Parts: sequence; C-alpha cells; structure tokens
Amino acid sequence: MIKPVNIPLKVHWLSTQKLEHPDIIPVTTNEVIGMLRNSEYLGWDTEARGLVPLYHTPLLEIFHNGKYTVVIDIRTTSREDIYKIHSAISHIPWIAHNAKFDYKMMMWHYPGIALGLCWDTMVAARILYNGYDIGGFSLKNLLDKFFGVKMNKEVRNSFIGKPDKSPFTVEEVFY
Repeated sequence: MIKPVNIPLKVHWLSTQKLEHPDIIPVTTNEVIGMLRNSEYLGWDTEARGLVPLYHTPLLEIFHNGKYTVVIDIRTTSREDIYKIHSAISHIPWIAHNAKFDYKMMMWHYPGIALGLCWDTMVAARILYNGYDIGGFSLKNLLDKFFGVKMNKEVRNSFIGKPDKSPFTVEEVFY
C-alpha cells in the first residue's frame, strides 16, 4: 500500500478576506495565473453551499499542481478574474473526484467558462473496480481503502447554507 507523504501545506489565498495564519499567503489573480499556467496537471475541487449544482452556489475553488495550492474565494473574486484564471489554465489536464458535480457547478454559475480536460478519480475507480465490493466510491472511502488515510468530512458540512457575508475559517480554507 502506498502511504502519502505529509508535506507542510501552504495555501495561496485569493480573496478580499484577510486570514491571519502563517501558512495562508494572500495572492493576486495574476500571481495565481503565474503559479498555475505552466503546470503539467492540476488537482481541482470546489466547495459549495449545498449538493445541488443548479441550485446551490459555489463558495471556493481549489487548485493544486504539486507545488502550489491555491484556494479562490469565489464570493469575493470578480467574475472577470474567475474567467481570466480559467482561460489561462484550461489547456492543462485537471484531476478531480466526482468532477461531474464541479463541472455542473461552474458551468451553471459561470456560463461559457473554460474548464480543463478532466480526469475523474470516481469514474476511474468505478471502472477499475466494477462489480467488486470496495465499500463505495466516495473520496473518503477510496482514500481509506487504498491509502489508509482517514478523511474527516465534518468541516465540509460548514459550507452548507453558508451566508455570503460569513467569513471563512482557517479550517475551511485548509479543508
């Protein structure tokens, strides 16, 4: 079994909200583009107010390229900047778990946005383990089954119904 390496995580934070934490580094839109545009691949995720992409709104968008982790506060980042970032990185392959949700979320709320060619780890697991009882195909289950990583999804629940003006916590940004 492959064991992940614990690497100290620094988060590059694109938001007008200031967070006081030594590992949260404020960045600009152009800095985000500079960090991501030459990546070989990008890990991608979104966090939203709920689990229905056509009804609930996106709150955070997360990218990781093996070197940088970027968390974008969608509530305080202009639509123009969201489109600008996506346009600059849409040529890069993206990796996501249950990408169907994230794609629907972004396409519905940002019509015409450029999204990268995405490899979905949930779809891959369903294909590879079709017919086998591996305990489910959620990210939490797959991380536990194949890497022995126990994922705590409790913080995710804090995003459900989060008001527009409610600040993000350090725990939510690191989630």
